[in-house]
Amino acid sequence: MASQSATEAPGGGKKCSSVPETGHADEWPDIIRRHWELLTTTLRASNLIFKMRLPPDCNEVERAMKLDMEDRCTEAAKEFLNYLLAPAETRTEADRTAQWSLFNQVLKSDYAWLRDIILDVSITDEELVLQKQLINFFRPEICEKVDPMHLLPHLISYEAESIPVACSSGGATNDFSNSSEDGNKRESLTGKELPNKNVRDIGGADNSNAELERLGDPDESEEVGEPIELRDYQEELAQRALTGKNVIVCAPTGSGKTHVALKIMQHHLERKGGGVRKVVFLVNQVALAAQQYKQCEKYLKPFRCQLVSGDQNNATKVPLPHLLMRADILVMTAQILLDALDQKEIKDICEFSLVVFDECHHTGGRHPFNCIMHHYMAAKFPPPETEDHDRQLPQVVGLTASVGVGKAGDQEAAMKHIRKLCAHLDAEYICTVNRNAQQLAIFSNDPLYDLQTVHQRPDDQFQKKVEEIMKKIEEMMEKSEHTERIDADTGIKEKLKSPSRRGVDQYTIWVTQLRRPVAMLEDAAARRFLESCRRQLEFYNTSIGINDECDTEDALNYLKKQFEQLYENVSGRAIEIDIILKDLFDKNRPYLESVSKAQANTNPKLNKLEEMLFRAFTEEPESRAMIFVKTRDLAAALQQWMLRRPKLRQLKPGKIVGAGPSTEKGGMTKNQQVDVMTYFRQGDHKVMVATSVAEEGLDISKCNLVIRYNHVTNEIAMVQARGRARAENSRFVTLVSQGRGVQEKEEINLIREIMMREAIRDLQHEMDHSRLKEIQRDEKSMRDIESAQRNGRQLREGEVILRCRTCDTYACMSSDIKTVERSHHVIVDLDFRDRSIEKPHPKPGLYGVELEKKGKLHCKNCGADWGIIVRYRDTKFPVIKIDSFVVVDEYGKRDAPKKWKNTTFATDELTLPELEQYRKNAHGVGYVFE
Repeated sequence: MASQSATEAPGGGKKCSSVPETGHADEWPDIIRRHWELLTTTLRASNLIFKMRLPPDCNEVERAMKLDMEDRCTEAAKEFLNYLLAPAETRTEADRTAQWSLFNQVLKSDYAWLRDIILDVSITDEELVLQKQLINFFRPEICEKVDPMHLLPHLISYEAESIPVACSSGGATNDFSNSSEDGNKRESLTGKELPNKNVRDIGGADNSNAELERLGDPDESEEVGEPIELRDYQEELAQRALTGKNVIVCAPTGSGKTHVALKIMQHHLERKGGGVRKVVFLVNQVALAAQQYKQCEKYLKPFRCQLVSGDQNNATKVPLPHLLMRADILVMTAQILLDALDQKEIKDICEFSLVVFDECHHTGGRHPFNCIMHHYMAAKFPPPETEDHDRQLPQVVGLTASVGVGKAGDQEAAMKHIRKLCAHLDAEYICTVNRNAQQLAIFSNDPLYDLQTVHQRPDDQFQKKVEEIMKKIEEMMEKSEHTERIDADTGIKEKLKSPSRRGVDQYTIWVTQLRRPVAMLEDAAARRFLESCRRQLEFYNTSIGINDECDTEDALNYLKKQFEQLYENVSGRAIEIDIILKDLFDKNRPYLESVSKAQANTNPKLNKLEEMLFRAFTEEPESRAMIFVKTRDLAAALQQWMLRRPKLRQLKPGKIVGAGPSTEKGGMTKNQQVDVMTYFRQGDHKVMVATSVAEEGLDISKCNLVIRYNHVTNEIAMVQARGRARAENSRFVTLVSQGRGVQEKEEINLIREIMMREAIRDLQHEMDHSRLKEIQRDEKSMRDIESAQRNGRQLREGEVILRCRTCDTYACMSSDIKTVERSHHVIVDLDFRDRSIEKPHPKPGLYGVELEKKGKLHCKNCGADWGIIVRYRDTKFPVIKIDSFVVVDEYGKRDAPKKWKNTTFATDELTLPELEQYRKNAHGVGYVFE
């Protein structure tokens, strides 16, 4: 494109003869220099850095982000523009062209008015300055009388996205300072500075004193939170943390640990000196995030609180560093912070001065809590060659009702487990109530505990028939000609031998683990045959579990639903074994239908459950009851059973399960979780069937009956589930089947709870801090070794092939895979569309930060689920899930990784030039959204 000619505009401004659709790389440097003053006082560097995906480890970019977070926005914009203008040997011509193209796109989407000015100059810089002076002059009146939400349609997209966030954090007029350069100055039309007392600046201003002003006397603030009054036992829990120590606060559910945490946070933020203070309150679930955010809003004003959940952050698309800049307290799920740290969106954990972990007993293994603390340990023990040895680590506070003892069988093992948790959280003290135990007993509710056992069905005809079917399928697998052909070295024949009992945990583990060795078979026909059999055994085994715990009708409905979905996907592509297995089900279906309706097949556990619920709501009609079950399939079945019972239907039973699985697989969205718990509190649902997602932290003050329905795990889950019974005279019941070993597990949990209390008491008297540091160093060394080994594996040469795990059809090469947002694996080979088919997504919506789910992706040959179709930057991309594929290397060796982190090939982030080229090619072949 030829360079645009420029003419003199009124007042000395430059005017381009036309607005180019895309700025040429050669034009942009001159345009930026010509409008330097306007751009540096208008652009928000963090917004452009985030949208352009610039490398965070670059010095100029890092400095710009830091300045932006300190509210020195003009300096940040200058640093950012200098980065764009600077000649860089590391950037090729193609990279620079792509950079300017993306800069143009961001201006077009987020600063359209500014782009029009600098390219077309329908208004000169001088005229714009006059307009800004007018806004500054009338700023107090605007902030006092105008609702910013009414102006959203007239604002640039980025400001329109950020204003609702600011309004929720600091009131309706809180974000007007974004619209102009300096929120602390009010100028007359002659340029004279006037006092401004009405404006709280949270963005846009280069204000080094903003932090001190914001943390000033609360009496001068517009709003002050409710006072935080602690009882004596709560003061005892908070005492160590108020002196700045890292602690674990361990106290019973309902004792007010959140209140203790709020006092610690308030004290921390009000303390003078020590630099900028930022608090992050981390939770394990979205429903908990919303609950804890409300508490922070209620008690911690004038400090600015911000809720950050996956759903909300996607909707507003406000970068996390920007939220961190404008808030004092962030409440978020741990995975969001972990992703931001891993992707260097936030430099390191030291950006915060206090980290609070709710339900901190999870801090172990690969849990996000523990992975966040890995970042903490990296800052605590930096490599000798770095210059970060003097960085100020954040204070760490953990909250829990039970630290647990793992699988400890004696007191020493229990102490070792708790000591390890302290090391993971860098906790110097475990804070429990000792001096004020009598007061704690008065204010904490200890529900009446009851262990009830019931008999099994005397003659379960449904289970007998299903087991007959399963036995036939198992024999098919062992005696098939496909199995006979398999090389003995694979060991598959031994792995095909099933456990003697079906419908139990041992069988579930066997049929699940069988998937991997089957997928790694080289014989495509044998692999397809065995996988079809294995998958149906999985269905039947689950149905036995549902039948054992619930109504036979629900178990049969589960089977019918699974077969319907399965044969819909393989329609037209079924092989012989698929037809044989379908005929086997169809042949036995009439008998299964008949026994499911037989009165003699009634489940004794359900009779006992109905009796308990009926008694509870007869005695107290406004009761709330929670029923904890093992799986989401059982939760759905139990809810459906209650809806079929006239007495129980009146209680409007609801269910809450995890947000991990997709909704079509029985999961729930995060917003659905929050909504259903709100309905439960309000009484729209008086009974809630829940998986473990609801065991922890949720505050339902009216809940007076908690039932663990034939489901016992460990002593932590027992304490947490018991803690949901918070009303006076509440009951905690474990309902179990005789002869299943569940009763024995519960008795072991009671013993371990006592063991935990004794271990905590012993550690409080002899906490060896040098031993904790030794644990920390040893574990960090192990992580460093594992990281080096993992990086070594990823550096191996040669491409690998991905084949469909079900039918072995070629899917793509590893070089065709790129990552977006460092976590979503997209295919950039447009020929991939010829090997896959698309279907509309049943639950379209946001996915990641900038991706939007639009469709489902299936194998064209066998119909297997390969992943989803997304819209990313107005372009269509397939996103695949690795557990749908087998990886074959150049030597023919096969692997079937369950997660992307287990793969042995490298996947690079999609670069700007690659994105531009893919977009061009996709439009060229019509691979776009209609």
